[in-house]
Amino acid sequence: MDPRRPYPIHVPAEFRFAPADGIQYTREDMFRAFSQQPFKGPSLPSKYLIPSPKTTSLRPPTLRYGWRFGHSKIMEIALKHFPDAVQYRCAPATQGLSGDDDDDDYSPEDYLESKPNIAETLYSPELPYAIQKYLGLPDSAPELIKIQLLRDSEGDNEWGLTVGSNYVGLLKRACLDKLETVLETDEPPMWYLDTFDWRWYRVPPPPKAKAKAKAGSKSQGKAANTTVVNGQTAARGSAENVS
Repeated sequence: MDPRRPYPIHVPAEFRFAPADGIQYTREDMFRAFSQQPFKGPSLPSKYLIPSPKTTSLRPPTLRYGWRFGHSKIMEIALKHFPDAVQYRCAPATQGLSGDDDDDDYSPEDYLESKPNIAETLYSPELPYAIQKYLGLPDSAPELIKIQLLRDSEGDNEWGLTVGSNYVGLLKRACLDKLETVLETDEPPMWYLDTFDWRWYRVPPPPKAKAKAKAGSKSQGKAANTTVVNGQTAARGSAENVS
């Protein structure tokens, strides 16, 4: 369970991906959020989707920038351009790709020889690392390249290749151009909501700040209620100012 969810968000309901009431998410909010994406880049449609930790405690959902190719296309790219990153097993090529795999779906002959395994290649860090080296990025570079599941507006997951996020930034244009030569696609990269971190959230104040605020509220008596209300209003206003 996400420990951030019980903490009140107080995000303007008109913000993209916000819960309907601006406070807490429901199951219906999840479907509504994913229906609002993907969208074209590289620029984000609203400045408030860029984290601003110095000006507000409000944090936007994580957005991933990349291509929702599907596992077949990614394996094709790996086999053709990054063969050393392909993982092999004496098992069916698709074993492990689906959560409902059953050995009864395969014959004994499927296990006789080593062959490229899609699931192990997708989950292995070797392919992102091979792409990073191909682009000439140092080992110390941020981990921008990821192979991960991306969800479309209908709620369907498919494997994709991402090259950054709204939290860590994107690959430089020169690197993107070089990467697109091996991807061999006319499909433009898009912004996708992260399948796990798709909610807005607030960073709770540190313990010392909480204790200080609590002590101050006791000394102010009835005025404390006004302070709390104003504090929430100010927090909401700061988020709006970012846009």
